[in-house]
Amino acid sequence: MFLLFALLFLVIAIGGLTLAATWRPRLATAQAAALLVLTILLVLYAASEDSYRRGGISRWDAYGAKGIVTFAVVTGLVVAAALVVAHFAKPSRLGRVAALASAAAAALQVMAFVALTVN
Repeated sequence: MFLLFALLFLVIAIGGLTLAATWRPRLATAQAAALLVLTILLVLYAASEDSYRRGGISRWDAYGAKGIVTFAVVTGLVVAAALVVAHFAKPSRLGRVAALASAAAAALQVMAFVALTVN
């Protein structure tokens, strides 16, 4: 799970920085989809059983990371929506800002992933 999460993070981070530098509306939708997949993986990881504790307790309940996980999920959803809106909007400024925000949102989701892993 960690390798998939790390690979998606790298794709989103590099994609976000590339989109911010050279705006291409068609790629914004792909960036939004990748961010949504990363967000869904974070939610599934938070709901999964913590193998270290073994009592059937989820990572959501086992670690005190509810705040950062909630913030990361909401941020991922909002930024993905902004990328989709930017795809259809005329000015590319929104798209460039949303592209940079997607890289930041992916980094935030990695922090939430780590918070659900480390004791």
